[in-house]
Order: sequence, then structure tokens, then C-alpha cells
Amino acid sequence: MIPIALMTCGADLRGLSRVDWLRGSIVGALLAAHFWLWISSLSYVSVALSTVLVTTTPVWVALGAWLIRRERLSWLQCLGLLLAVAGGAALALSAGSSRDANHDALALGCALAIAGAWAIAGNMLIGQGLRAKLPVRAYAALAYGWAGAWLLLALIITKTPVLGLAPNAYWAMLALAIVPQLIGHTALNWALPYLGATTVAVSILAEPVGAALIATLVLNEPITLAMVLCFAATLVGIALVAFKR
Repeated sequence: MIPIALMTCGADLRGLSRVDWLRGSIVGALLAAHFWLWISSLSYVSVALSTVLVTTTPVWVALGAWLIRRERLSWLQCLGLLLAVAGGAALALSAGSSRDANHDALALGCALAIAGAWAIAGNMLIGQGLRAKLPVRAYAALAYGWAGAWLLLALIITKTPVLGLAPNAYWAMLALAIVPQLIGHTALNWALPYLGATTVAVSILAEPVGAALIATLVLNEPITLAMVLCFAATLVGIALVAFKR
């Protein structure tokens, strides 16, 4: 994205102030934190549980908009907030009720997924103003470039090996970069100045459904009726929070 941005909208990047560059680094750091926290949670909890918790993003975006910009929450949004939190809590309790459940791992996985939701919510709230100043190509290059730099620094600090992995791992990384990142996140970033952070955040509501189905088919992760009911409660709650207008 950086070469494309420099060739097509380099003047926009050069015209940014120091404050904007600092904001871009923060946006990138939050995006990097989102990736690290959420992907790490998958080592401890199922794809379905992790994805539902991380897609509570619209709830945190709405709360952030209320705290930062004093945007009022309607009674319907408050109801949705309670429903989403209750659904997520019930989902975690449902997963922990199994005899085979590792409760320490479950707690850590849920905490990582929720922290990942907080990180991407902050990314959207802070990035909305910066995105309004930049074409999507320039904004994506700035946000993804900083995110990559922060994650590379994390790899160096933790001495995490990046060579010697199975070939399938590198193909999976490439697919992640092209499909959910280049296409998915860029589409969300494109929509930010037109729809606002709260409305854009609700577009991720389809993610838990698709992720749960793929995990069932590919990873043989079971989905119980109790989980489906918790999914429904959480998603309806998020929708009530997000569709405030």
C-alpha cells in the first residue's frame, strides 16, 4: 500500500501535520494490538466464542463516542448495550460450564478477545477524523504501515521466529493479508467518513456467523443450541447500539 499511496497521493501524505502523523502512529498501534490480542485469544478459546466477543466493537465505539464526543445514547441503545454484554457473558459462562473446560484458559481467551475489540474500537474512533483528511489509499498505507512497524518491533523484542515455518503457514499469512486486511479493512476505512465509526462497526456483525460456520466445517468446533441463543442475544444487542438513527 505504501508504494501505491506515494505514487498516487503522495502530496496528501506530505501535507500531514506532526499531530496527524502522531495520530496515524496511534491508529496503527491500536490496529496492531487488535491483531495481536484477537489472534492470541484463538489459542485459548474457540473461533466462535472469540469472534463474538471481538465483534462487540460497536458497543465500545458507541460508549467511546458518548465519553469523548458527548454523543447521547438513546434508551434503545442502552437496552442494546445491556443485551450485548449479557449475551457475551452468558456465552462465556456456557463455554465454561463444560466439564472439560480449562477455566484459566477460558478467562484469558475471553479477556484477549474483548481487549481486541477495545483496540479496534479506539482505532475507528481516532481514525475517523484522520480518514476524513486522506484518500483511502493514503490512510490505508499510513495505518497498515504503522501497524506493520509496531508488530515487527514486537517480533524483535519477543524474539519470535518468522523463518522455518511450514509452507502452508506462509500461504495462510498471504491470504490473511489480501482478503480480510487489504479488502476487508480497507473497505471499512473507505466507509468511515461517509457513515461514521459506529455505523461502520456494525458491518462486522456478519463475522461471527461466518466464522462459526467455517470453524465447524474446517476445525470441527461444535456449536450448541445455548451458544446459538447467546450469539443471537449478543448480535441483536450490538445492532440496537449501532443503529441509533
